[in-house]
Amino acid sequence: AFDLGYSLPALMLELARNEIETGDPNVDKTVRLTDQERQTREVWLQLVYLTLHRLKYTSKSGEDPPKPSDEMGLYSLVEITCDALQAGFTQEG
Repeated sequence: AFDLGYSLPALMLELARNEIETGDPNVDKTVRLTDQERQTREVWLQLVYLTLHRLKYTSKSGEDPPKPSDEMGLYSLVEITCDALQAGFTQEG
C-alpha cells in the first residue's frame, strides 16, 4: 500500500470497507476482526508507515504517502529503533 502511494488513513478506510460480510450473523461473528484485532492491526500499520518515513524509504510509485499523524505516540519508539539499526545494532547483539 505504501509503495502504491496510499496514505495510512486511506488504507485504513479501504480495509474497513472490505471486511467480509456473509449475511449470516453467526458466520460474520467468527469471520470479522474483533475490536482488539482491529486495534492491533492499526498499531502495526502505524509502526510500518512511521518506520518507512523515518528511514526515508521511497515508494515504487514515486508518490510517497504523507507522514501519518502520531496519535498513538509511537514515533519515539520508531526513532530509537531506527537509530539503533543505523548504528549497527541487531537482535543478535
